Amino acid sequence: MALNREENSKSDRVRGPERPRAASASTGTAVQRMLASQSAVGNTAVVQMLLQAGHLRAQGGEHVGEGEGLFRGGHTVQRAGGRGSSSRDGGHSGRSSARPPRIRVSTLPHVHHIQLPTYGPTFGRGGGTRGHVILGPRGFSDQRSDANSQLPPAIVDARATYTNETFIAGHLVNASFGGDGRRSANLTILTSSANGQMKSFDNSIKLALDNVSNIYERLSRMSVDITPLRLGVEVDVSPAGERYTWDTHGPGKYISKFIHCVATVRGAGLLEDWITAELTKDSSNPNWLYVRGQLDIADRYIDHANTMGMIDNEPRHPIAPAQSRSRRR
Repeated sequence: MALNREENSKSDRVRGPERPRAASASTGTAVQRMLASQSAVGNTAVVQMLLQAGHLRAQGGEHVGEGEGLFRGGHTVQRAGGRGSSSRDGGHSGRSSARPPRIRVSTLPHVHHIQLPTYGPTFGRGGGTRGHVILGPRGFSDQRSDANSQLPPAIVDARATYTNETFIAGHLVNASFGGDGRRSANLTILTSSANGQMKSFDNSIKLALDNVSNIYERLSRMSVDITPLRLGVEVDVSPAGERYTWDTHGPGKYISKFIHCVATVRGAGLLEDWITAELTKDSSNPNWLYVRGQLDIADRYIDHANTMGMIDNEPRHPIAPAQSRSRRR
């Protein structure tokens, strides 16, 4: 009677010692199957032959360097110093390449102001005597003018007295720089022409701040610690005051003949030290060349702002003596 296969496999015959089984023909690649059937000496010889012929490749398709990758039992063994990773160190090379954590520009305490706006005492009824601020990398906004058109108080009389002129309640520290247009201490009486010159001065500062912001952003992406950096733009605006006014009587004694405006790049010393140190190491480093270029452009915009530093606020029309004394104060 025929036996089924399971029963037939349980023969009572005593079997001799089995021969070692060859690796399954379906296991591994063709190269692995060939190497598995060779001795250790044969393995080395075959590997050398395949390397010379350019046929042997490591996992991932890269060529294996001489002696770097040997197939043993269907696994790749990577020698120390090779490009692969061993299971012992979990794939880490042993050399830390981690960068310090990136510091976002928006998190800096001085992102808007390195020094907040400050104002000098008022010039009688004629407004402020000085406005000062040091702007940070994002030191200006799209804030529109918030100036009270009835301040400083003498502007009302000036409009009634000098009817041929157009007067503006002008900021000393621009509203977009955080200047308060509801305080006489931050306002002065400007002609429309002087107000236009002040806008040009402020616009050059805004352009310089764009470059300052670019510097901070690039350093942040480079994981440079930007917390000690105080790079910014200082703005200092002062009306001429009582020694240089339209008149000695009436509202004219509260209108300055000129406004002195000065802008300065502040806090660049530390940055220049960084630039010098890094470009000494690598004079073609694109990141630090970019930073240096942005600083140079910011300087040029500030230079342009200062070409308008002495803003003319003289009357466009001669002031008649009778007119100047029509309302004495």
